[in-house]
Amino acid sequence: MEWLDALILGIVQGLTEYLPVSSSGHLEIFKDILGIDLPADENLQFDVVVHAATVLSTIVVLWPMFRRLIVSFFTWKRDSDFYYVCKLLAANPQPPQLAPGSIFSTSSIRGSSSTRNFRATK
Repeated sequence: MEWLDALILGIVQGLTEYLPVSSSGHLEIFKDILGIDLPADENLQFDVVVHAATVLSTIVVLWPMFRRLIVSFFTWKRDSDFYYVCKLLAANPQPPQLAPGSIFSTSSIRGSSSTRNFRATK
C-alpha cells in the first residue's frame, strides 16, 4: 500500500469514526475505490492500527477531561465529577468483554460450530 493510499484511508477513518455510520465499512469501500487489495493479515493489521490511532487521538484530545474525571474519582473529594464517573460505572458496571458468560458460554464448551471453526484454523 502506498503512503498516499494510507493517508486517504486514515482521513476517511477520522471523518467517519464519530458519525453514526460504519467507519470500517467506509474503509472497505474506499479500499475498493482506490483498488487496494491487501492480503487478509495485512488488511487486519492496517484496520487495527487505524482504529488504535483513532482511540489514541481521542484520548489525546480529551485528556484534560479524562484526567479531571480520573483524579476526582480516585481522591476523597466528592464533587460533580466523582458522581458523573459513578453514574457512568453504574450504567455499564461490567464491560461485555470481561463478562464470564461471553468468554465461556455453554455453547462453546459443548463445541459449537464457531469453536470447531476456530480449532480448525489453528
